[in-house]
Amino acid sequence: MRSMILMATAAVLLAGCNTIRPTVPENPPPRVPLSEFSHYRLEPVVRAPGKKPESKHDAGAREKLQGDIDEKLAPLLAEWNAAAGGEGRTLVITPVIEELRFVGVTGRVALGTFGGSSAIRMTVRMTAEPGGELIAAPEIYQRANAYGAGYSFGATDYAMLLRTASVLEQYLRRNHAQAVGGPTGLEEAPED
Repeated sequence: MRSMILMATAAVLLAGCNTIRPTVPENPPPRVPLSEFSHYRLEPVVRAPGKKPESKHDAGAREKLQGDIDEKLAPLLAEWNAAAGGEGRTLVITPVIEELRFVGVTGRVALGTFGGSSAIRMTVRMTAEPGGELIAAPEIYQRANAYGAGYSFGATDYAMLLRTASVLEQYLRRNHAQAVGGPTGLEEAPED
């Protein structure tokens, strides 16, 4: 019985470890200012190829993230599309989840802070059509501290997804008139 308790404790502690980290501290600028495009198209959030099958929690988190990104970017891209008009190239924006660990409400109620931190690392591929030239691939990283998420019963896990959408929106706005790059969002993600 004692060994089962030790194994269960070790499993909970290991599950709480967050190994998702950003690979860059700052995103480089796109090849050209984003205002050089005439049209802007947002593709659905996808997972990076070659990953393990998506869990029910991760699928729910991806759907929530899609809603947050749509809410943040739809008005912006509609404004840019209306202002640009005419013939020209299209900037295709494809958010790709590279890594995701999402605890959510069920995990928080069951495990509290022992569920560990939630975290996301996403690459946003921005390509030009026609041609498929890669214009930018900024990385966005956010996390939800296990302690804060435990006390909020998962609210900070969901806020992490909204912050991810906000960092993407900021990158687009910042690089519209001038190509300057931008943060990964790391500074908004406190350490445990």
